[in-house]
Amino acid sequence: MLNSIPVQWRGFSLAALAMISFTIGSLGTKLALNASAIDFYSIAIWGWGSGMVAATLFFFLPLKSQREELLPELKKHKQFFGIISVLTLINGSTWFYGMSQINGGVVALLDQNVIVWSFLLGALFLGERFSWRQLSAISITILGLVIISNLKGEVTLLGILCLLTCGLSISLQSLLIKKYKLPFNALALAFWRGWAMVIFSFLISLSLGIFQSQIELYALITVGVAQFFGLFVGRAAYIKAHEFLPMSHLSFLMLGIPIIVLLSSFVVLNEPVSLQKIIGALVMLSGLIWFFTRKAKRAKQKKAEPLVSGLN
Repeated sequence: MLNSIPVQWRGFSLAALAMISFTIGSLGTKLALNASAIDFYSIAIWGWGSGMVAATLFFFLPLKSQREELLPELKKHKQFFGIISVLTLINGSTWFYGMSQINGGVVALLDQNVIVWSFLLGALFLGERFSWRQLSAISITILGLVIISNLKGEVTLLGILCLLTCGLSISLQSLLIKKYKLPFNALALAFWRGWAMVIFSFLISLSLGIFQSQIELYALITVGVAQFFGLFVGRAAYIKAHEFLPMSHLSFLMLGIPIIVLLSSFVVLNEPVSLQKIIGALVMLSGLIWFFTRKAKRAKQKKAEPLVSGLN
């Protein structure tokens, strides 16, 4: 069915699915954290585990074509999948802790620090060059992050550091995917990275004696559904969308997530929408929009240069 859709619209469809899934993941996780008495790490393991059980039972087992791809893909890309899984464990753990320390709407805004990391890694390792206007746009984005990071009563320093670490680990994953030369199955990667998070985090918690086996039914169902969408559906759709859309277009579309989550957090979680939060969001988003519109304009001009020289 997806193959019958024009290439660009396949990318837009996958990006929309990723946006919706990440929003469900953020809101559902915050609801579960608010409803449960257990610590953030235990509820993270319950969420990842139940989310991946759902993905396995309702997607991979019924679909033979996907089920048969799992082991061959793991054998072919085991080192690559392993590194991605370790980085996923880091970004998952730091994201959950950040969620436990910061309001859901603010988390969605601070999550956009991943774009700043992507800019830095792209310049350092992919040879990407940026104009002074794009550098100015990045500076504006950082200013917005600073404004949001100073929200009294809604953020903690440790929570901010965790979300910055989360953004860095996600950017490192994108860098590795960008530099990896062999084609791979995005759904298989989402499956193995998800189960790696569940198994490794569970073993770590058992060795430290911190895993709490008692969880409220409502919290379990909520975090399970949230992580099915956030950990599996959203991430798989986002990875797959790279095949159909330029990075700048895809990143631009993802800017809708913090706005959706901010508004949804106000309605669903009754979180306050202060003037400082609105100002910080607008400053940050204006910087990001400026950055990607400038980047898209430069790419279009560069693409048109051979045509102009040929006409001359």
